[in-house]
Amino acid sequence: MISSPIINQHKIRMVMVTDFNTVLINDTKYDETLDCDFADLYKNYHFYCHLPA
Repeated sequence: MISSPIINQHKIRMVMVTDFNTVLINDTKYDETLDCDFADLYKNYHFYCHLPA
């Protein structure tokens, strides 16, 4: 999914996928990935806190 041309075409910054047990977030600008338990997502706020609300 990350290599999809649509991601680049629309300049999507973050791609997030979850099954509500685990979370996978990819930051396409810096090519970084976060993979954690859904319940622990708040512990990793530094990964996505720079995004505007």
